[in-house]
Amino acid sequence: MKRTILTLLLAVVATIGTYAQHGPHAGEKKYPTHEEILSQKIAFFTQELDLTPEEAQQFWPVYNAGWKKAETVRREIRHTLKEINAALKQEPAASDAQINALMEKYFKAQQTEAQIQAETYAEVSKVLPVAKAAKACTLEEKFRVMLIKQLRK
Repeated sequence: MKRTILTLLLAVVATIGTYAQHGPHAGEKKYPTHEEILSQKIAFFTQELDLTPEEAQQFWPVYNAGWKKAETVRREIRHTLKEINAALKQEPAASDAQINALMEKYFKAQQTEAQIQAETYAEVSKVLPVAKAAKACTLEEKFRVMLIKQLRK
């Protein structure tokens, strides 16, 4: 277990170290790639949850499936928010019925996302102890905040 965590941690440190050494110079990438972010996320979750190799083997497929479903709905939420903003700015103004329909679409998508998160928690709690499953629910936001801070530097 420690070997797995150490390997993941070294991969993240190497990624961050390489990025920090070179920095965003003219013509170089400014932000880490999607793959680098995923590597950081895996290391972060594994360390924060203190996953054993057996737990990690069961956790990641369940978590990833839930995350993919939720991400699809999050895209829908962002798209709907753009539609709402466009409707509010359009000339002539959108009708109340159009705005209400968009708001209903937005709230329905948010409810769907919450339902997916609840289902994912239920599935994760079948493969991890309840405390770790609950912590996994909070780590997505914690990782997002850490990543934003990292990118601001």
